[in-house]
Amino acid sequence: MHHLSAPLLRPALLSDARGIAQVHIVSWQAAYAELMPPEIIGARSLEQRIDQWSEWMTKHPEKRIWVAEQAREILGFVAGGPTRGVWAEQCPGEIYALYLHPEVFGQGLGGRLFRQMKTHLEAQGYVSQWVWVLTTNQRARGFYEKMGGVYQTTSIVKIGDPPLDFEEVAYCFSDKSKKAANPSTASEK
Repeated sequence: MHHLSAPLLRPALLSDARGIAQVHIVSWQAAYAELMPPEIIGARSLEQRIDQWSEWMTKHPEKRIWVAEQAREILGFVAGGPTRGVWAEQCPGEIYALYLHPEVFGQGLGGRLFRQMKTHLEAQGYVSQWVWVLTTNQRARGFYEKMGGVYQTTSIVKIGDPPLDFEEVAYCFSDKSKKAANPSTASEK
């Protein structure tokens, strides 16, 4: 990947499902290699991920995906919408996923995507947002803390088949979180 200019951030199109799926897979491989068993990391094929994201975009118009694109290549994406589950009273919006191609880790793109989704959710009336992240994912936790996330709670999530238990930590971002609006305070996921 050769990048000469800043990637364009734009709402995802259904035709982006393959690029989103490719980023999802390589990001999982890089970010979770030491945090999850290999059978979980490699459990979904490219075609399964394409189907997952195509279905998600088709069946959930209230949710949004933004992509970072350069030279017709998806370099990262962020997905968000209304909070899932019982947490909506505390934080009505949620950022469900933020993944980058490993070759662009540390270049500020994660912060740009995060701020774009936060702005989008706030414009939809979701004045505060959740992010759930594996407790053991120190890189992501540091990123969200630098973006202004405030620790709220932990929960157990089941991942894989057969499912294994993993602990997640939740951060809440509110309109009072000014760090997310200041790129100079953010590091990269």
